[in-house]
Amino acid sequence: MKSNELRAPAARGPARLALGVGALAALSTWLVAGAALGQGDAAAERARLRDEARVILAKRCDGCHESTSKAANQAALGAFDLDRPGWAERMAARQIRQLPERIRRPAFGTPEDERRRVDAFVAVELGARGQRTRAPRD
Repeated sequence: MKSNELRAPAARGPARLALGVGALAALSTWLVAGAALGQGDAAAERARLRDEARVILAKRCDGCHESTSKAANQAALGAFDLDRPGWAERMAARQIRQLPERIRRPAFGTPEDERRRVDAFVAVELGARGQRTRAPRD
């Protein structure tokens, strides 16, 4: 250090501890805020995929899963009703796991891009519930 340069005195004792605690608090706040933002992003992605899946299922299931449709089927509505808010939340993990297989049946005529979006919905929905995409084998 040159003689004409000024240097701040190093923090000692309680002052040094206060700086460390302050830095740690700032880091913690930053990490928590980042995690909350990540959770917000994940929730937004989950909502977007649910909306996409709802549109695809409504189009491919011919009204069977829509209580307001003339084609509504009571057995299908028992599984899920696309007209009810929170339709996906009411589905069991087992039912969600079955969606990709069902949507791939030739009778539905589902294009590959829609299949991939339903697959993404299933993966995110089950992941948010802490469930595996595939059921464990006994």
